[in-house]
Amino acid sequence: NPDLEITTLPVFLEIDDTDALVRDGKFSYICDCIDSLQPKMHLMLAALRWRVPIISALGAGGKVDPTKVTYGDISETEMDPMAEFI
Repeated sequence: NPDLEITTLPVFLEIDDTDALVRDGKFSYICDCIDSLQPKMHLMLAALRWRVPIISALGAGGKVDPTKVTYGDISETEMDPMAEFI
């Protein structure tokens, strides 16, 4: 899509910065690939608060068969300790 604009942030997201980042970022969507639990949770909360849809990578790490990776609502996640905790 030639009209797609992607903003990447190759930094460690500090918990205290998440709300302002989402509020001021003017994002249509957020793609989260954070491995640390606390920043991931705070980013999800900020996205929810500011009504920005979020796509979050959770338990796909170490999958040997990429055709087995699925997507869905986090409330329907099975067999992923991080998703269950969140």
